[in-house]
Amino acid sequence: MIRLDYRGRGRSDWADPATYTIPVEARDALDLLDHLGIAAAPILGTSRGGLIGMTIAATAKDRLSGLCLVDVGPVLEAEGLQTIVGYIGKSPSHKTHAAAAAERVRGLRREIVETPLPDLWPLYDALDDLPVAVSRVDNSELLSAATVEEMAARRPDLVVATVPWRGHVPFLDEPESVAAIRAWLGRLS
Repeated sequence: MIRLDYRGRGRSDWADPATYTIPVEARDALDLLDHLGIAAAPILGTSRGGLIGMTIAATAKDRLSGLCLVDVGPVLEAEGLQTIVGYIGKSPSHKTHAAAAAERVRGLRREIVETPLPDLWPLYDALDDLPVAVSRVDNSELLSAATVEEMAARRPDLVVATVPWRGHVPFLDEPESVAAIRAWLGRLS
């Protein structure tokens, strides 16, 4: 397993903030595969990583052997994006999980700019002949149950997991997540 820290995250160096885009980060992932001499790989993409995986499917599909989407899909709900915008780029200021939960309940968030999001269904549809799974938390603000239903309608072979009692994103140790990942891995060639 290879775990990539995207530019400016984890242990990766910071870069020009203008380069923190999904197309650039998809190119970074492909550059890493090149560096490691890997022709194609399956991707387990959590949130933004799933968007990067769908971008790779649409732009360099031969480099992708499957995609497991974790609490993300081709429709991003405004409420979930608003929550993410409220904390992205900020160091956590809460000393405890309880304090963070209390602030979340109070709904302290920044307003997102009202710009139309691009249609991501073509990116999802580019996965047409690859093994695909999606793991969604049952109270996700980012990935709606209706979107997952449409994803499954377009892909009857889609492996679907719904994880109870988690926020964005699941830990992937839940029985539902583990079963979906195993089923997805079993479909990879």
